[in-house]
Amino acid sequence: MKKHIITAIKAFFVGASMTLPGISGGTTAIILNIYDRLIQAVSELFSPKDFVKNLKKNFMFLAVFAVTAVLGLVTLSQALLFITEKFPIPMHFLFMGAVLGSLPMLWKKTEAKKVTPKLLIGALIGLAAVFIIDLIPPMPSDYTNIADGFGFSEIITFLLSGIVLAFALILPGISFSHMLLVMGIYETFYEAIGTLNIPFLAIIGISLLVGIALLIKVLAVSMEKFPQLTYSMILGFVLGSIKDIYIGLPTGWLIPISILTFAGGFALVYAISLKEN
Repeated sequence: MKKHIITAIKAFFVGASMTLPGISGGTTAIILNIYDRLIQAVSELFSPKDFVKNLKKNFMFLAVFAVTAVLGLVTLSQALLFITEKFPIPMHFLFMGAVLGSLPMLWKKTEAKKVTPKLLIGALIGLAAVFIIDLIPPMPSDYTNIADGFGFSEIITFLLSGIVLAFALILPGISFSHMLLVMGIYETFYEAIGTLNIPFLAIIGISLLVGIALLIKVLAVSMEKFPQLTYSMILGFVLGSIKDIYIGLPTGWLIPISILTFAGGFALVYAISLKEN
């Protein structure tokens, strides 16, 4: 029961963070040290050979995580968005501190004793991937408008969008909300949730599952077989996420507040990572 309560608390904040621009649910999962367990559980679920065994093993964990993550997405996300809109710079410095506070834990997961060329290359690949995503031109908003329904070409577009969005769900450092903007379906997605547009949500949901199935096993094997390279790439993803969080330097009375929020975010996450380790 204690494990499920801890999982629920972590999942709640992972879900809540997903609507914040520049914040990745994967990064939040890493910060709260639940990312590895989540990747392993979902990967085992997509293994046909031992499906029943793995379902029994991971069902409660995944059910608790999914339910409370959705609860966090629906409830706390609005409060976080409100606070972030009212106090943007101090809140973004809080997020930057939290991201940087997770780096020592990520470095430990590489199991490396010192910085090597392989680790640098992995980090640079992850860092470059985050910047390359920004080069993808967004689709026209009128093309993804669902107010008047959608045809075959729109269905194909939404299917492909869902597969791409799966990468944002799984890979840390890639904001789900940011990818919705890149794919040109940010307003479409939240409009569909608000109006319960079942056909659209079903298409996105199916394509998300396909994308997760394609990526999750590769990531799980990489984390097990090649931890140094994989975690160094993840470290690059997380570092790259800072560019979307940073919105400018504070001025006036915001300077000491932003320093405090940055230090608070760093200290809190670093303390959590020490306790988890």
